[in-house]
Amino acid sequence: MFKLKSKLKIAVVVMFGITTFMSCNKDAVVNDIQPNSENNLKNEIGKYHNTALDLYYNNNKLKSSDVNYKNVRDEIISSLVNYDNELFNKTQIDKYALQSEKILSNLKISFSLKSTKSITDNLLELINYLEQNNEISVELSSKLKNINNSVLEGNLNSSEILNLVNDLNNVNWNEQDAEYVNAFTQVYNSSYEYWNNPQNLKSTKASGDGVILADAAGALYGLILSPVWSIIEGAIFSVIANNK
Repeated sequence: MFKLKSKLKIAVVVMFGITTFMSCNKDAVVNDIQPNSENNLKNEIGKYHNTALDLYYNNNKLKSSDVNYKNVRDEIISSLVNYDNELFNKTQIDKYALQSEKILSNLKISFSLKSTKSITDNLLELINYLEQNNEISVELSSKLKNINNSVLEGNLNSSEILNLVNDLNNVNWNEQDAEYVNAFTQVYNSSYEYWNNPQNLKSTKASGDGVILADAAGALYGLILSPVWSIIEGAIFSVIANNK
């Protein structure tokens, strides 16, 4: 009986060890894609969006003629990593950058923004991509297109568009839609604050609402990969839209 109990104990320990090992390996794979620390950023994407803009404009050495997607991306990543290298882990961000390049290669996104229409064309392309790849529902796609059209047509003032954006928070979305809505509305509101601060005004090629929409569009795109990349893309889209 003692031997039987001993064997049972050994078997239990072995099974526990195997289960723990498999669990750890699964967690390691998940964490390699998106570290757990990033979950804390989901409700601070808007806050760090404005931080990224401040860091860029306070430290930027790029000439206007050198402003393009890659150069701005590298400047923003460098600024954020220097600001907090634990929250903005360079190794992880480099992985996102490679993944993002693959996604962008399949999208008709223009970074030669000459007008508000350039921005709304980009957002429409992103909305269609997200819907076609089952990242967002048809209902959310429709509401985002409505906001996009309102900015393009200029039939609402800035406050009315902001209300339209915030109305997204009053819908009972599924979990995945809710994450995209969270990022989009956070960054739209933060950008609205940022660009309505006289100290932050830049000469732009698009309307004020168009520039704010560009920020939110970048955040929407970046969330395909992670909250950190949402912050980075929101800032990239913003800087390019605001380039003199």
